[in-house]
Amino acid sequence: MKARADVATKTGMKKNALALPNNGADKACRPRARTRVWRSRFLAALRQTPSVKHACKAAGVSRDTAYKHRLADAEFAEAWLDALGASVDELETKAFQLAMDGDSTLITFLLRCHKPEVYGDRSRVDVGLLGGIVLLPGKAPGNE
Repeated sequence: MKARADVATKTGMKKNALALPNNGADKACRPRARTRVWRSRFLAALRQTPSVKHACKAAGVSRDTAYKHRLADAEFAEAWLDALGASVDELETKAFQLAMDGDSTLITFLLRCHKPEVYGDRSRVDVGLLGGIVLLPGKAPGNE
């Protein structure tokens, strides 16, 4: 009882009031602690599978919450990209393993989706429209 009275006196509470653990500091820390917990779970899940929906489900938060936190916290946004990159790297490794087994269609699809700068289509045709006339680029010499 004496410990409760001492804590109560230090915190300005009435002597007969029930003192909270940590002088009530848990209330202030809980949102931050919850945020750390779900973010940790989210990033771990994102590191396993490059799916925000899956990571949100694993972390127990909505996509809206995750995206709001990413916008508000540059450090979390960077960790998000790192986790996603690690996941896609793992996907790339598995894709190459599948390619060795002959599943080239799946490989092509997944790599084009996740790394278009490396595996996307390279051909580009510029077509212009001038007064209702379609202008096509000229053919390369020898390809007439």
